Formats: sequence, structure tokens, C-alpha cells
Amino acid sequence: MIFPSTAFGSPQAVARRPLHAHAFTLTELLVVLAIIGLLASLVLPGLGAARRRAATAACLNNARQVALACHLYAGDSGDQWVLNVDGMNGGRTNWVAGDATDAPGHTNIALLADQRRSLLSAYLTAPKCYKCPSDKSSYPRSISMNCRLNPHRGFGLPPRWIGGEGSRFRVFRKLGDLVRPSSVFVTLDESEGSINDAYFAVDLSHTGTAEGHGLVSPFHVIDVPSVEHEDGAVFSWADGSATRRRWASPATFRGMRPKSHVRRASPDVDWLQSHCSHE
Repeated sequence: MIFPSTAFGSPQAVARRPLHAHAFTLTELLVVLAIIGLLASLVLPGLGAARRRAATAACLNNARQVALACHLYAGDSGDQWVLNVDGMNGGRTNWVAGDATDAPGHTNIALLADQRRSLLSAYLTAPKCYKCPSDKSSYPRSISMNCRLNPHRGFGLPPRWIGGEGSRFRVFRKLGDLVRPSSVFVTLDESEGSINDAYFAVDLSHTGTAEGHGLVSPFHVIDVPSVEHEDGAVFSWADGSATRRRWASPATFRGMRPKSHVRRASPDVDWLQSHCSHE
């Protein structure tokens, strides 16, 4: 059957329809926008969680590389652990060079790869390995090393935070000294508000003094760990592994200033101290 040209649906009829007949109504547009908003609210948290997991995975990989570099250094140095300087002391050679907060360490990322200044750079050439991807500060480094691992201080001075009552806990000068390597951390993410030199001080004297003399009143937090990894921090260990520690009470460390006294018993501070050294 042949329809007349004026029939509904013919090209001529379609051409004569007003343009607004094909447009969304306001109600339809609002419904579409509402659906898009609902889908976004469902998807975006998942994307955020995925990004956080990816950052943690990258940080764990970096931490393992740092621990491995320490082992390689010891293997080439008669089992001696890499130098761990308390303070910068005029720019001495250290396991990693530069103060994270003061120029030129703050501005010169090349120091991290300078083999004349950064001892691990011969085994770890990428400066990004010293920086946690979750750390959004401008500092080139976000990790520090356990003060009980081969500590030194310039000008013939004794290293701080390992003496006094704390001297009953071990100091590890060589890789072979670490008889419990899986329980002693090497590096950790340090809080942006605490980081300076590359020496992470843990007060095992419970006195809050650098020499370890004074009234015992646990707990004192000298350098503050990070809470960037979903209320936790990434640690590398003396056995070459790396893990994330999620704090039981992250509020303890969040916003804390260095050299703070924790007035209540803290499982997180206790855990940090018990994994720094042992008797």
C-alpha cells in the first residue's frame, strides 16, 4: 500500500514539526541529573579508596627497596649498617642527605641521589623512593630511619635519645646484630609536622630528655609517625619486608607536635617503642 505524502511520519510531516518537540522537558532533565549524581556518589568513594590503596602499595614497594638497599650496603661494607646521623651537623654524609625542612635539603632533590652525600644512592637511584605518594607536602623526603640503627652524631658527641635509662636497649651497628630482624623497623613514614633530619628518635628512657636522664613518665613521643595511610604508616623492617601499621588510636598522632608527652597509656606508642629495639 502506498501512503499519501501527507501521512503522519512522512518526511514532509517530520520536517514541519517544531524543534522543541525533540527536546527534554525540565522534569526529564532533572531526573537525568539526579541519576548522574547518584551514580557519581556510588562510584567516587570507590575510586578514592582505589587511589589510597594504590598509594599504599607504591609506598610499600618503596619501603622494601630502602630495606634492600640497606642490606646491599651492609654486604659491601663488612656487615656494617649504613650511617644514621642524628642531625645534619654541617652536611655530613648520611644514609640519605638533606634536612627535609631546611634549604638546601628542602629544595634540592638531587641530594637524595648524590653518592657523595647519600650512602644508599649507590643502590637506590630513584629519589621518589624516599617520598610517600600520600604525602602532599613539598618536602622531598617523608621517611626517616630508626635511631637505634647505627646512630652517629658529629663533632665527637654521643647520639641523642639512646642513652640513660634507654641504654639497656640494644643499638645495632651491624646487620648481624639484628637477631630479631622482623621485629625491628628500619624506616617509617614520619609526620609532615615532625620530619626534619633523617633520624627518627624514639625515647626508650621514658624521660623525654635527649640524654635519657630525668623522671620516668611514659610515654614521650619525640618524632611523630604519619597517619596518612588510612590512619596508619608504612614501615620497612630489618628482614627486608614492609608492612602498613594501622594505628589503634590515630588521634594520638594526628596533629601532635614533636617532643610531646602522652598522658594516657597508648597502645600505639607502646607498639612503636617495642619495635624500635629490644633488651
